[in-house]
Amino acid sequence: MIRRGTAWLAPLLALLCAGAAGCGRPAEGGADEGQTRAEDDKPAHGDSLIEASIGDVSGFIPNITSDSASHEVASLVYSGLLRRDRHLNIVGDLAESWEFSRNCLALTFHLRK
Repeated sequence: MIRRGTAWLAPLLALLCAGAAGCGRPAEGGADEGQTRAEDDKPAHGDSLIEASIGDVSGFIPNITSDSASHEVASLVYSGLLRRDRHLNIVGDLAESWEFSRNCLALTFHLRK
């Protein structure tokens, strides 16, 4: 049984050990070097990508499927007129440019060649 006068000693010792562990020098090839190297790496021939899905795919034709898993896979297989870039801006995928009519009832897409 720990006496009340020394019960604070164990948490204080743990705190001091954790603080001392954070004061050391980084090892060779630290985080900065690893981040730079990861940005420069390119996929090698034969690499594979595994992506999780919410469920099983029921078909590859987006017009006749209604489940989200099929639409998710179809978006990887088929191109659309527009898409979003990594900053969520709308950019052309198959469309090179697009314009609205004066009354905004018609939208005209100009496809890339």
